[in-house]
Amino acid sequence: MITLKMKKCFFIILFLLQGIHTFAQLSRGGRPIVNNIKNSIPYICMPEVPNDSILNANKESRLKPFQFAYAFRVTINTANSGVWIKNTDGSLVWRLGITSAGAYSLNIIFNQFKPAPGALLFVYDPSRKVILGGFDETSGSINNIFAISPIPGDSIILEYQVPSFSKQKGFLQIEKVGHDFTGTFGKSRLKDSRFNLSGNCNVDINCSDGNDWQTEKRAVVRYLYSGVYYCTGTLINNSMQNGIPYVLTANHCVSSASVANGVVFVFGYESSTCDGADGSVSNSLSGAKLVATNSNLDFTLLKLKNTPPNNYNPYYAGWITTSSAATKTVSIHHPMGDVKKISTDNNAPITSSFMSGYDANAHWKILNWEKGTTEKGSSGSPLFDQNHRIVGTLTGGDALCGSSVNDYYAKFSRQWNDYADTNNQLKYWLDPLKSGTTSITGYDPMATICDTLSNLVQSDTLFSDTLQNPNWGYTLGHNSLNHISFAEHFQSPNNNYVKGIDLNISKAISGNTLSTISIKVWKGKNKPDSLLYEQAIQINTLTPNSIHHITFDSAVIVDTNFYIGYTVSYLFSDTFVLFHRKARISDTSNSTWVNDGIQWHRYKDIWGYGTSIDIKTYICSGIVGIKRQQAITQQTLQIYPNPTDGLITIIPDESWKGISYISVYDMTGSLLIEKTANKKTTTELDLSVLSQGLYILSVRNNDQQKTRKIILRKQ
Repeated sequence: MITLKMKKCFFIILFLLQGIHTFAQLSRGGRPIVNNIKNSIPYICMPEVPNDSILNANKESRLKPFQFAYAFRVTINTANSGVWIKNTDGSLVWRLGITSAGAYSLNIIFNQFKPAPGALLFVYDPSRKVILGGFDETSGSINNIFAISPIPGDSIILEYQVPSFSKQKGFLQIEKVGHDFTGTFGKSRLKDSRFNLSGNCNVDINCSDGNDWQTEKRAVVRYLYSGVYYCTGTLINNSMQNGIPYVLTANHCVSSASVANGVVFVFGYESSTCDGADGSVSNSLSGAKLVATNSNLDFTLLKLKNTPPNNYNPYYAGWITTSSAATKTVSIHHPMGDVKKISTDNNAPITSSFMSGYDANAHWKILNWEKGTTEKGSSGSPLFDQNHRIVGTLTGGDALCGSSVNDYYAKFSRQWNDYADTNNQLKYWLDPLKSGTTSITGYDPMATICDTLSNLVQSDTLFSDTLQNPNWGYTLGHNSLNHISFAEHFQSPNNNYVKGIDLNISKAISGNTLSTISIKVWKGKNKPDSLLYEQAIQINTLTPNSIHHITFDSAVIVDTNFYIGYTVSYLFSDTFVLFHRKARISDTSNSTWVNDGIQWHRYKDIWGYGTSIDIKTYICSGIVGIKRQQAITQQTLQIYPNPTDGLITIIPDESWKGISYISVYDMTGSLLIEKTANKKTTTELDLSVLSQGLYILSVRNNDQQKTRKIILRKQ
């Protein structure tokens, strides 16, 4: 452990540049403060990295994680380090610099990440060319662990902003500082220091060998763990095909909950062309929960804290549980943490055993890669069969450039349910429907056409107008008139669905840590009528003067006319309002509605002019993830009406030989309804006991099992 006396270094006057570039990890909005740097920032210096640590890194081993950094164990927190500044508006800012001479990049892991409500953390390099954040209290992983992606250079600055309305400072404590001793950062500081570290025989995923693997490549991720190692993992599908963010990787990389909590995943790190330039590492997520692991079969299944957003272009790979060997195989991976590569073997792998400590005959052995190889950093990567399904995960072997032989992949079929304990198998997690299926194809949340709807144009001036004295509050938020709901009218073709929204927040002040607003979706021909969806959001998780993205818990099917908005509560002294369009001259157009607790009114009928709320809607055609499934089930199974207000009718065709069992699950996989049918013809099922929402219907007979998504709407 490094003591504070050893760490204190010197003060550096910070010369801030105006150019700001965000760089990786989900941001909660905001930006560092430029104009209040009145004092120098205290820096803490790390000691020299022990030479033997560098020399022993990546020493000869048949396992293939890649160590690129040395981790200093520290106890640096907002109470014992840095400097606090109080601004004129009553807000607080804490800053601290950390430097480690000679580092190509620095990364940090918090073991106590407890920001105050409304507070934001930013981490950036002294030139402010690379900025991570803002991170808030929702960013931390389980057990308050939070990891920050590597930032290029040998110095970083932490800036922690606490708003004036917060009654507490919060507490942040760093446990590890990772010093990168293998990097090659060049002039572009928005790229990555692992580029070109792998051997020349590796094949870029966007070369011709990867032409048939452009979908599956989106499932493969590079990840950093313990602040010093890189491995490879794969987003993997489950039998509900609902995008639960599971990542499959190797146990010898991640084997404990605490390590999983601090993992940082990077999506889509690849050269855009064959043998092209470095790729971007801007799409990353921090934190995961360990749900299952097994050292004898060398696998770990992680569940990401956050679902990869659509702009990350995620894909959830399919798999097969049978033990029959593939006729040929492909592996997609990040050797040495480099951009995504592909290795191909045109022959069938053979059953084999890998070293002591692993179950016998539990690995597929690749005798020789015809194209490419694997290296350190490839551990945990997927082995795909000729049908693009996962059949194994890389443990290790002897392959390298010049001798691409003898790699060993732990068998997916053995990982499936060799061990009865649910924490030591994959079956319990990847087949939550208990369907007994032996294989599934991948799930593509992007296999549809999506667009953004807004009733604003670029030339609109935005503001949030207040009521005049003696009244108080905002016309589109908390006010003395006790208006409770506000809605924006949208139009789209029938049977499209909404996946989420962006809110441009003007004010978000919480009078109580439990204060919430409720995001809602209504249908209605002439005004908001029937409620389709609602989702509570804590006000203290929202940042004023910023755009906040909200991903819906489930897709919301909408009619031609629909409304999206919010309901506010008056239980506490809260203030919440969104920006909206300032009235245009000679323009009475209006898309906004207000509810006074009794009925809905057009905004312009109340205030004399029209407006539009700055709500952007993410809307897509079709139902995500079940297009292929519908094409199959509609031939052998009719289910109507869907959407339904409660009662559904299920009609199998002759090939089914009747229905034996029906079950209904929510989107987390919890069983809600089960029914033994024993019918060869029409069967009815009443769903009215359930709340409005999206559900999974499973219909079985002795030979077949089909699942469908059912939308329950209540009038």
